[in-house]
Amino acid sequence: QKAMYQRMIKLEQLEGTVGVNDGTSSIESFAGMNLYSGYSLETEEDSYSWINMDTTKLLKMDENSLTNILQKDRHLRITLEEGNLFFCVTEPLDDDETLEFQTSNMSLSIRGTSGIIRHEGDITTIIMLEGEAMVTYGHYPEEYEDRRYWDTLEAGKAYEIFSDNIDSQTINFDSSMSSRSSNIIVVTARITEDMIQELLKIKREGRTPELYIVVPAGLTSRELDDIR
Repeated sequence: QKAMYQRMIKLEQLEGTVGVNDGTSSIESFAGMNLYSGYSLETEEDSYSWINMDTTKLLKMDENSLTNILQKDRHLRITLEEGNLFFCVTEPLDDDETLEFQTSNMSLSIRGTSGIIRHEGDITTIIMLEGEAMVTYGHYPEEYEDRRYWDTLEAGKAYEIFSDNIDSQTINFDSSMSSRSSNIIVVTARITEDMIQELLKIKREGRTPELYIVVPAGLTSRELDDIR
């Protein structure tokens, strides 16, 4: 029995070997399949997946990554067990809606922003590309609530989160972006610098991305222009 409110979550595109488990057993994975609360996704080496949520929330799993999906009513939690995850929320969440990313040592609450989460061992790295987000870190299990810490993450910074502290550094993006006025973003199988910069340009100009196209990585500039 699914919750009365069911957010549309789809495995938009996949490349290589992407495993899907429905909470009890492995099931066949294919582009366009629906994903539900309790599902987990795992990408193997040279494998990638792109997840579409309500068409306004987009996730990109890099190779060797494992995520779990948990949804209750209008509250969605994505747990990154290991690997890299790119996220982009193109429209602010409703007041009664939450979206949370979690690793073993932190919880990140966002309402409308984009960034990258990397989790390896006991260290989580968050690269904030746009907007702000609230992070809770430290001894994350509920029984250690009095030993947790809270912080606000800002765009243009990278944060490295340990068990009980957080380090940050400013990151610089190339300001000489494309002058193209199109809202179309060409998304490669891998998270690339060009893809991130094009997304930032569109968002900075107050435009809304209208179309996401997944293409193989390694195409030439001329081939990408032909797709646009």
